[in-house]
Amino acid sequence: MKIVRSALLILCMFLFTCLIVIYPASQQQSFTNLKVVQMPFKPGERSIIRLYLYSDGNIYGISASTVPGSAGKVFRVKPGSDRVEEVSTLPGIWVPDVFFDSGVPAVFDATFTTLYTLTRNGKLVSYDSKGVKKEIGQVSGTRPYEPDGYQVSRTFFFDSAGNLYTAGKSGYLYRYAPSSSKLEQLDVRLPSVRGREAWATLDAAVVTENGIVYGGTYDGYIFVFNPLSGELLNLGKPLRQQRIQALAVSGEYLAGIGGDENGFPRSFLLNLRTRGFEIGGTIKAGTKLVSESIGACIQDKNGNIYLGTTGRLGNLFVQEK
Repeated sequence: MKIVRSALLILCMFLFTCLIVIYPASQQQSFTNLKVVQMPFKPGERSIIRLYLYSDGNIYGISASTVPGSAGKVFRVKPGSDRVEEVSTLPGIWVPDVFFDSGVPAVFDATFTTLYTLTRNGKLVSYDSKGVKKEIGQVSGTRPYEPDGYQVSRTFFFDSAGNLYTAGKSGYLYRYAPSSSKLEQLDVRLPSVRGREAWATLDAAVVTENGIVYGGTYDGYIFVFNPLSGELLNLGKPLRQQRIQALAVSGEYLAGIGGDENGFPRSFLLNLRTRGFEIGGTIKAGTKLVSESIGACIQDKNGNIYLGTTGRLGNLFVQEK
């Protein structure tokens, strides 16, 4: 009997070793060793809500004020720099006041001459380089029993033809074609628990080099969407918590951060080939935990991922490739 038990124990140890060989720990970016980028702003002026990569390689950002009566800040990070530089405005375009509102998304087109945003009640609008506003149409609906609770998504994405997408009423995707000025609701819906479609908003999205879109929803689901075929596939929910705060593509992996706004942000990886998740944990900058929610995420041309946190003591971090 002892011989049988010993043999079974050896067999189990062998199988466990094989699993380790077959499924090694990922060496991809998982936000466990972030580097701090120094900011010149005082507490209350450091809540980073937007990051943009310009054609010159510089990253520009917006920090919203958490102090009444204080204005937000515009800043720039040059490639390879470990410091933030305050600037007066974004190059080439007028910045409306709504740009400093953390409650609405805002994105530029590829030429950085048109700004798109959603209003607090879910209407899609655009601004040209001189600040002229154009109302495009209603996107968001309201949630049950919340007549003023519009389901405003947190982000947009573009397809290869320059069409703009976001999620709106009842979790459906909406597409706006600038070439024809046409706004339409697609017959494609974000994943959600049945009965929670009115809470299915788009939290984060990233477009791969071949045009495939990976996105995250309010309830914490990850999906993949092909704009050419119109097919959307639910890939599951990596974390128990709601919200997907950031997504970036790193090699064969989708690197993500999720978690409730009042809790610690937590990392995960999605293998784009096997579509299997690797669950991480809290994210760190050196030996310190990052406890604030992620307000913005951008990847530079070298593959480095920049993360901006929100709140009174928000900061800018970089995960170097």
